[in-house]
Formats: sequence, structure tokens, C-alpha cells
Amino acid sequence: MNHQAVIDRALEGMTFGSGGDGRRPDIKRHAELFRAEQERRAMPEEPRVREPGWWDDAACLGMDPREATAVFFPTATGGRSSRGVDYTAARAICATCPVRRPCLDAALSEERSGARHGMRGGMTAEERGIESRMRRMRR
Repeated sequence: MNHQAVIDRALEGMTFGSGGDGRRPDIKRHAELFRAEQERRAMPEEPRVREPGWWDDAACLGMDPREATAVFFPTATGGRSSRGVDYTAARAICATCPVRRPCLDAALSEERSGARHGMRGGMTAEERGIESRMRRMRR
């Protein structure tokens, strides 16, 4: 059953108000709006074009997303601390990255709320916390 048939079936026998005057509410207009919204949502969105930026030169660009997650955001056993987590592969990638500094700056500016995790800009979450405090002290 298509959308129109479902709507028509729902409209059958509907009355408006308690007076039994047989007037239908403006449900057809609501149905038309609903149908138009469904059609709009079904249309493919135009691809979003992002502005070029420092990330276009990142050493990690093009990595398989699952591999990148495992390398840069490994899970620590026993809590939120990054102690005991092996960041060797992430450090090696970041060490060769030509945009490590802008990556670190972006991570620090995004983490002002205190939500820190993973390896970004060549530093672990704890190292970025220390770097952030040191930068604030220098101001």
C-alpha cells in the first residue's frame, strides 16, 4: 500500500468536532504537507563541499577508518586513563606528519570543554591536558 492509499484510508469516516456536522478537519492539507516532506527527505542531498584546510595534508588522511580508530583512539583497559595504551603506531604517523602543529592546535581548541581522548597532534589526551595548561600559563 502506497502513502496516498494509507492517507485516504485514514481519512475515511473522519468527522470533525462533537456536533456530528460531518465536516472534516483540514487533514488533507496536513497530508499534503506530510507527503511533500517525505518526498523532500527521499531526495538525495547534494554532496557537501568542504573548504580545503590543513587536514588535507595530514599523514593519517586516507587511512581506513577502522584502522585509524584502532591506532589513534585505542581503548584503555581499566578506565579512562591513557596509561597502558600503546600509541607507538600513532606516534610514528604523527612524527612524519607535516601538519602536526595545526592538528594539535585544533585538538586543544576543540577540547576546552575537557573532553579529551585519543592521540591528536602527536599527543595523548593527558599530554594535551598538560600542554593546554602550559599554554594558559604563558598568556
